Amino acid sequence: MPAPAAITFVEAPPHKGVGLIVGGSLLVGLLGVPFLAEGLSRSIAPSEEGAFTPEAIAVLIVPGVLAIGGGVTMIVFGARRRRAYNAWRRGEPFVNQRRGAISPFVGRTRDRTGTYGVRLQF
Repeated sequence: MPAPAAITFVEAPPHKGVGLIVGGSLLVGLLGVPFLAEGLSRSIAPSEEGAFTPEAIAVLIVPGVLAIGGGVTMIVFGARRRRAYNAWRRGEPFVNQRRGAISPFVGRTRDRTGTYGVRLQF
């Protein structure tokens, strides 16, 4: 009877981050910049009737700014994952150098009222 084969465990590779980089780039390029540019042009330049369109702020500028913020965040996290993947591929240990963190904060005062805010950690 042959001896059982030895079981070897292989470390799974980290995520490559390509999807986040591509998705963030598309979000910024296809939604963020066009919405923001069109909203600014409609809010600055007068319309055919000679009046400004303040609806452009709510309809175009706010979604444009949100799309740019979300897209840039996706690009940054994708680049971090890509850097970790490249370090793993070269066989180097990857140390994520965290410079700071922002996290939501919920607390209570002595009077049992809620306090809400953001905690900065360095």
